Amino acid sequence: MTKELTQDSRGFSLVELIVVIAIMSVVSAGVLMSMSVVTGQNIKSCYAQLDSNIENARLLAMSKNNVTIKLYAKANGEVYIKLSNATDEVRIGKRGLSVRYMTNTGVQDATEAAPLELAFDRSTGAFKPLNGTTDVYCQKIILSDGKRTFTMRLVPKTGKIYRE
Repeated sequence: MTKELTQDSRGFSLVELIVVIAIMSVVSAGVLMSMSVVTGQNIKSCYAQLDSNIENARLLAMSKNNVTIKLYAKANGEVYIKLSNATDEVRIGKRGLSVRYMTNTGVQDATEAAPLELAFDRSTGAFKPLNGTTDVYCQKIILSDGKRTFTMRLVPKTGKIYRE
């Protein structure tokens, strides 16, 4: 009887190892997700993608034809952009973000119903006035997740973008 007892207790079974590995993977995934929230990866990624897309739209407008970029946050806080030469909108920010922009007339929210629409002058790359006006320019784009705020300063005369 002692011989059977020692043979049965020599280690872990394959099922036990699989269960432990599954539990460890679930715990580590939860830790990684919470770390991305703590470090603000969502807003940083959104800011970087927005910067890149505005610059790409500017270059397209200077090289080919008039390209505009629409920026807005949906009701759930997801941030989207849409280029005028594209058929689909592209999500650049996950839930929980807000987008505001400052013009020389005030600050407004960029929503799906009233998006921020940026257009560029083909010859200079400068920003065109907003929404067919003659003197209203976007000066700043403000992204916020409630804890952090990232501001992008736009220079209307040159089309340049600076991070603040």
